[in-house]
Amino acid sequence: MMLWLRFACGFLVLIGLPLFGVWITGGALKPYLMFPPVTSHAVHGAFSWSVFWIITFLVLACVLPLDLHVILKGRRRLAIKTKTGKAFPWWGWTGFVLLILTWVFAWTRFNLFKQ
Repeated sequence: MMLWLRFACGFLVLIGLPLFGVWITGGALKPYLMFPPVTSHAVHGAFSWSVFWIITFLVLACVLPLDLHVILKGRRRLAIKTKTGKAFPWWGWTGFVLLILTWVFAWTRFNLFKQ
């Protein structure tokens, strides 16, 4: 599939269809086109302990059997020989720098982001 077609389909699915849904139901598009996005127009539901525990139980029911299998039976297969003496790859350093920069932007309130 051509690259521009992939981008067009991705844009349509991620941006176009949600905005079309708001428009077709008669809603205002302006709150959804604000930058930076603000969730003040959305009404958030109350926290539900019962839903929290149900989701926690379902996640543990899926993850624990796999963890126990690796812990009890998979130790012999997990031993991987690694080459020593190699430097950290360039893409690893790039990812690490990107991680630090995005963390700083996420947790620091710059004047650029104030309304």
